[in-house]
Order: sequence, then C-alpha cells, then structure tokens
Amino acid sequence: MATNQFADLRPSNTLEQRHGPTGVIWRYPCVAIYFWRMKALTILLVLLSKLSLACVCEGETLNSHYAAAQFVGYVEVKEVFLNELGSEHYYKIRVEPIATFKGKQVKELFVYGSLDGSNWTSCDLQISANSKWIIFAKSNEQSRLATYMCNGSYQIDLSSDVTNHPNPGNTRSARLKSELKILNSLKRTASGINYRYCLYAPKLGSFLNRYQGNNYRKSFGQYQITFDEKLTATSVKVLKSLDRRFDKELEAFILKSEWLAFYHQKVPKNGIYLLGIYHHTTNGEGYLSSHQ
Repeated sequence: MATNQFADLRPSNTLEQRHGPTGVIWRYPCVAIYFWRMKALTILLVLLSKLSLACVCEGETLNSHYAAAQFVGYVEVKEVFLNELGSEHYYKIRVEPIATFKGKQVKELFVYGSLDGSNWTSCDLQISANSKWIIFAKSNEQSRLATYMCNGSYQIDLSSDVTNHPNPGNTRSARLKSELKILNSLKRTASGINYRYCLYAPKLGSFLNRYQGNNYRKSFGQYQITFDEKLTATSVKVLKSLDRRFDKELEAFILKSEWLAFYHQKVPKNGIYLLGIYHHTTNGEGYLSSHQ
C-alpha cells in the first residue's frame, strides 16, 4: 500500500515520550512547533495546574512553504462546514480560486482545527466565510488537501483596530503585492519542486552584509541549488536574477560554503533547495536578506 509522504507533517496533540515534555513534536520544513507545559505556582508545588499547550511557529520562509506544498493559491472562502465525525480534527471550506501558483485549481480544502471548540488546540487554524486567503496546502493522513497553522497560510483582508491603526489594509496590501510577485515567479520556475527539508549556510548573513548600502532595481532573486548526499553544493541555477554581478558572487559563495540541515534532516543525492534573496531599503539605504 502506498504511503503518504506528507502525513507526518500533521500536528500532534499529545506529548511524545521520546521527545520529552518540552521537545519538538511536530515539524514542517524550516518550521518547528514547540509545545511547553505552563504550570501555575501552587503551595509547595503539591498541586499541579491543568496542562496547557502553546503553538509557536518559527523559521518559516515563503520558499520553504512553497516547496512543501502541493497546492498554493489565492482564494476567497465562500462557505465553512462544521467538523465531520471521524475527520480527525479537520473541517472543510469551499473556496473560489482567484489565482493558483502551484498544483491544480481546487474548489474545496480542509483546515486543521475545531470550529465548535469541543476539541480545540492552540494549533487550530480558524477560517471564516467571506474572507480572502493565501493558502498553502498538502495532503493529510486522509489524502485530502489541508492547511495548518504553521505552513504559511494567512488572511489578507483581516480587520484591525481602526482607532489605533487607521489604515489596517496598507501593511497586508504591501505584503500581498510583494508575495504575489514572488509566487508568480516560483510558479514559472519552480512549480514542480517538492521537498521537506530546510538548509542554511552559517556564513550567509555575513556574506550579505557586504552589500549593505547597495540599491538594486529588482526586489528579489531566486536561486536553485543542487546538493550531493554529503550536503555539498554542486551547482547553482539562477531562476530569477537580482543583479548579474551579485548572482555570480552569490554562486561562488554557495559552492564553497558549508551547508547544514535543520534537525539532522536527510537530503538525497541531487537534492534541490530554493534560496531567495530579497532587497529591502531603510531610509533609502539598501540591504539584502534571505527573508522577505
């Protein structure tokens, strides 16, 4: 029987003995979900408070979410259905696609969460009807396309405190505009790429610091790196150029640098990794970062 390669990416609601009470028990690519015990102080620590679990997402990048997903799209949520019996903590949403960046166009998706609160966890994702979202989804244990709290999905028309934040849409509008450019670029160049590991070069930050103060016409570059089984970079393909001179210098850095995998993840021979480099400005001064 075929196994689902994405099934191990679903959240867990129980603390596993092999990781200890505060260990990592749910992993996404470049994302670790940490659960910890919150114990209230009691007299002589005789009485323990009720166990409470918190969900924290760390280290995520747009590229890692894109590479791990089977579907990426900009959708409007039309209808939300209550959890069905035996759905294993998922509820269904009916969506109208606005744009699709990876996978086939869909009309329905599943969301990890409990709408009635009867089986609520801190990793529940709440999605309402008549809202617009950027959705990253992958097959769950029932082979249904599902999205979770920590795999990149976010609402783009979320309301805010209009008194303290009179223009709540501006920040999200800017983020959407930027991410749509990146997602369209990935759709053209990397829609067939799938992986679940996260790599990093310890000296990448120092390398990018050399370009502090430089301004570029383009806002980002995308690079496809191929590795051997020893995690040595063997080739670099420019998917979208940031600047020709910078591209060459980055390629030389990538090929001679040490690369490591988070959580001792295994990378197969000829494994591929997508590296994004983003150009930002502060007070008119440019700088480069691997985070958008």
